[in-house]
Parts: sequence; structure tokens; C-alpha cells
Amino acid sequence: MCELMALSFANPVRASISLNVFQENGVENPDGWGVAYYRNDAMQLIKEALPASDSILYDFIERSASSKIYISHLRRSTEGIRSYLNTHPFYRVAHMMGARFEYAFAHNGTVADYQKLSLSKYTPLGETDSEHVFCHILEVLSNVGSSSWTRSEYQLLEELLQAMNTPENTLNCILSDGIRLFCYSDIHDHNSGLRYSEYVPVIKLKDQAKDIGEIRVRTAGNSINTTGIKGVLVTTRDMSEGNWLEFSPGELMVFKGGEIVYSSSG
Repeated sequence: MCELMALSFANPVRASISLNVFQENGVENPDGWGVAYYRNDAMQLIKEALPASDSILYDFIERSASSKIYISHLRRSTEGIRSYLNTHPFYRVAHMMGARFEYAFAHNGTVADYQKLSLSKYTPLGETDSEHVFCHILEVLSNVGSSSWTRSEYQLLEELLQAMNTPENTLNCILSDGIRLFCYSDIHDHNSGLRYSEYVPVIKLKDQAKDIGEIRVRTAGNSINTTGIKGVLVTTRDMSEGNWLEFSPGELMVFKGGEIVYSSSG
């Protein structure tokens, strides 16, 4: 089962995501791993078509990455061979809403009828249903003429995702334009959907009763003084003690600077 993890913070942080977490899960999700983050408003994408448990690059990310937004994915393929192009997250430069954005996208689930989704400006480089869905989302968003995101545009994206999320199609997904983190939870609760937790300095991770590591957040300067930092962690499963809040089925939540800016339930 693919795994998703994402972070949104008010300031750039170094998120030392314990390798015990993703690398252990990489054994069960052996077809690739990837992390997208933004440095100086430009997206950095590191991914490999091999298990995270075998990766040296993952160590590099823990040491060097600093960003307000992170998207992580572990892949167990249902469409497309094991390859770099089929590994999440996916990346596109898009000109929309009067500006240039660098988008990253990761998906947990299977969209069986993805070939019915129309494409023109954006086309997949790989063979996956996930990348096709990503390109279709960008097609729709590129036709939105507003210069900024409004509630009606968030609702448009939510309705688009719900329309693709039929009983035959499973869809937990995370999208970012480098400013906002868009998180959608499967309407049929596939893989238990998504959940989020507000930031605490050290997030102790557990799998049932077993300690599996921690996420330790520091400022971009690597300071341990994190007083006043605002942030959230979004995942496909509960991974720690504390106050995890589950998304409603079919809900889109959008975070900006570690705070909720859109929720259909609020």
C-alpha cells in the first residue's frame, strides 16, 4: 500500500524524518520513493525507482532539505513498471491564474478509468494513472482565470477530485504549488483516508504500540529553538500519539503557512 506524508509550515524548516519510518515501510512499498520540497521558491525533486530501505539519497535529504512544504511518497505500483518516470511525486511548471507555478503531486490509490480524463496542454511522461490524473487536474486549473485562489476555486478542485473518485477509483492525493498544500481524502475511505496533526517540536512515531522513530523539526538555520513555529503534518495513517484529526470522506483541505485556509467542513 502506497504511503503519503506531507508537511506545511509558516517558515522554512529542516524536517528530519526518521529513516526508520519510511525505510521500514519501503520494504512493503518497493517500487520507488520520492520527496518534493521548495527552496527559494523553486521546487527540488529527489526520487528513485527503488525501495527507500536501499537508498543513500534519503540520508542526503534529511541533512540538506529546508522548506515550508514537503511531499513524500512510497510507491507500490498498480499501473506502470518500476521506473524513475513512474515514481511519485510528479512535477510540472504551469502558468495559471496569472502566474507561474511549480506543481508537485503524489497519489495513493488506483484510478481505473484514467484514460477517459481529457488532456491537451499537459501530457504524462510515464505510464501511470496517477500522472495522468495530475495532468488532468492542471488542465482544469489552467482554465481558471482568477488571479488568486478563492473559496469557489477550492470548491472547483474539490468537486473535480470527487468526480474522479467513483466507487471504482481510489484517490488520496496531495498537490502543491509551492505556496499551498492541497490534500484530498478518498470519498470511500481508501487506506483509511488522510489525517493531520498540528506541529509539536518532536513528533514521536508509533506503529500500534511499537516505537518506529520520530520527526524532529528545526528552523532553516538548524536551531533547536522552535518556539512559535506553526505547522501541520498530513499522512495516510496515524503515526504518533497525540491529536490526529481525520479528514471527512471526499474532503479537500488546503494549508498555507501551516494553517488551514480551506476546508469544506469549516
